[in-house]
Amino acid sequence: MDCKTIFATSLGVVAYLARLGLPVSASEARLPFFNKILTAYPVEEGEQVSKLERDVIRAWEILRVADENTLVIANELFINTTSEEGTKLSRLFLDEVAKRGAYCLYVTFFSEVAKLGYVVSLVTAPDPGDPEKPSYKIVPGSPPSEYMAVRIAKKHSLEYNKIIGVVR
Repeated sequence: MDCKTIFATSLGVVAYLARLGLPVSASEARLPFFNKILTAYPVEEGEQVSKLERDVIRAWEILRVADENTLVIANELFINTTSEEGTKLSRLFLDEVAKRGAYCLYVTFFSEVAKLGYVVSLVTAPDPGDPEKPSYKIVPGSPPSEYMAVRIAKKHSLEYNKIIGVVR
């Protein structure tokens, strides 16, 4: 599990414990009282539907019941398509969540989603001593111009120009 998924899951656990009236493991936590906590995490492809279709069905199920007392935690919805289509589907989903007044933590690699007016973007900061290593620190900010995967690829000489030279 990567740190973004751990963060999303942890928020869900804290919200659930608070909903039960139990103490949460935090130095400070202020959350609304959520009547519903709805999640959409990646699922395996089924016999009847693809992963993308399952994501669309799950998103629709969430939108049918989400309201102003709902916390939605969505982890990498719509990643089984192009980034352009995934961004469009994400925007449609988040627009509908916002219309319902629900709260949403939306984990995605679609950087265009961070530019939506009602989105507060959080990113994982790299380790200051070693930029190829994650710090597991979540901070407000815009998506990075270069993701961890690009840094790792460079470390192993998997840069596009070098690969094309080998393939030709």
